[in-house]
Amino acid sequence: LANKSLQGSFKAYAMSLPSENYVSELMSSIDVEGVNAGRKYLVESVAKRFRQQLLSIYLRLNKNLPYEFSKEACAQRDLKNKALYYLMQIAGKDEIELCYNQYKNGNNMTDVITALSLLGDVNCEQRESALDEFYTKWKHEPLVVNKWLSIHATSNIPGTLNKVKSLMSHEAFDIKNPNKVRALIGAFAYNRMQFNEPKGSGYTFLADMIIQLDPMNPQVAARLVSGLINYKRYDRNRMELMRNELLKLSNIDKISKDVSEIVMKSLH
Repeated sequence: LANKSLQGSFKAYAMSLPSENYVSELMSSIDVEGVNAGRKYLVESVAKRFRQQLLSIYLRLNKNLPYEFSKEACAQRDLKNKALYYLMQIAGKDEIELCYNQYKNGNNMTDVITALSLLGDVNCEQRESALDEFYTKWKHEPLVVNKWLSIHATSNIPGTLNKVKSLMSHEAFDIKNPNKVRALIGAFAYNRMQFNEPKGSGYTFLADMIIQLDPMNPQVAARLVSGLINYKRYDRNRMELMRNELLKLSNIDKISKDVSEIVMKSLH
């Protein structure tokens, strides 16, 4: 961080840790809670150990200058937002206020979405107001709304599945729109902790959505099956729960060939 000879983009890259999904893919037997706890411990340790340096970087780079699209400007935004990411792992009052201020005052979508995504993982007052404000402002822009849906779906806050279910009745969602389905349901299936909740509610939800989607768009339904097909790499409890959902899909009358082929291949 203190090395001035290194470019901001390189520093930001060096500060990036592998995602939970990436680490899980390297494991022969996926330890959902272990990967989450290990990564969380490492990120929080770095954030606490280097808080002052991270804050200094953030404040130095968080200049409310006119938006510029250049290699240097992008690198500075990247490094600034990486510093904010670590600071939000502490998520004290000051850190949350910094993040919320960036959301409110950001003059480019990169800064705004980054701040909103970070707030989406923290159970705080600013979280709900920011998400509501963002939707109200951008509800007529489908691509931006899809990002808003995904922020909800990928949140690490407990109760995310219930929120996903409620959003299916929201005006922003249309189950007949493949992009909306991928933004909400597909994104939730990649939410490592919330989707893999030990009682299997995430698996049941996904299977039910596949059944509902299959008559409308079998290709989209088939892509969602990927959330269940690696069941053999999980612990016995999750493995059995996922397999039960795949068996449920295999027993559906008039299931499409797109879905059936994937399901049957994974079961054998």
